[in-house]
Amino acid sequence: MALKVTLAKRMGRFVPTQTLRRGENEAGTLVHKDFEHKGVVIQGVPHDDHRVHSEVKDFMRARFYREAPIPRVLNLSEDSPAIRDFIDAEMNMYLGSGASAAVRRSKDNALVAVAFTAFWHRDPEYKVVGAKALDWHNTAAQLAKESSRDPRLVWRDLQFQHLYDLAQNFMTKCDRNYLLWAGCLSYDRSVRDQGLTDALMSNLNQRARQLRLAVGTQGNFEAFEPVVYRTFDNVTQVDQVRYEDEELEHSGERPFLRLAATCKNIKFYVALP
Repeated sequence: MALKVTLAKRMGRFVPTQTLRRGENEAGTLVHKDFEHKGVVIQGVPHDDHRVHSEVKDFMRARFYREAPIPRVLNLSEDSPAIRDFIDAEMNMYLGSGASAAVRRSKDNALVAVAFTAFWHRDPEYKVVGAKALDWHNTAAQLAKESSRDPRLVWRDLQFQHLYDLAQNFMTKCDRNYLLWAGCLSYDRSVRDQGLTDALMSNLNQRARQLRLAVGTQGNFEAFEPVVYRTFDNVTQVDQVRYEDEELEHSGERPFLRLAATCKNIKFYVALP
């Protein structure tokens, strides 16, 4: 009951957009320096380059929000004003960080992949909840069921607040002032087998080590776990949730049951490079 009261007060607040700027304390540069990898160039996305932001958003709407497990079963590509506005705010959080990356084909500069990364400061005023992911998710599902808003967006909002809470909790425990959250990757099919996930995450780990940042991520596929352990230093899995235990209801069904056989669970990782 206490968790439900706490999360009810946080509904609709989403998470803050915080920017990794050049010259800001020990976070003295953008995380992604441009580098080449097997016929593509990986470029940092500046927090204020709105032309590139627009291009990246179109790419992610067409791919990530249609294909990734959670957005797909929640139908977050649905063309409704409420969902479009929500997804736009979600992408603004990542793009406003200054830590996300765009991947372009070298020969024609075409955008072929995007890596969304959030950048969060340790906030001494923030009150960490520290609840287990399953309790948080299913309390969010209860609140979504009782809300007059679209239950998918209530749950998604509180899902991101859980990630932020996990990040604040980890920064406090490990005494780091900043954390990079590797949120999501989306690829054009033409470059999916070129080792981009390893290249992007290894680069993120290297930059985090140089800047003394903590890092975190979550995985929805079994095959992602070995990538995390071979590209991030000092990794710890801190939590997991089985999709069959997710209780969110929408349109008379529990949408996450459709993922139980293929993706099985969500795992949460933190690391100290």
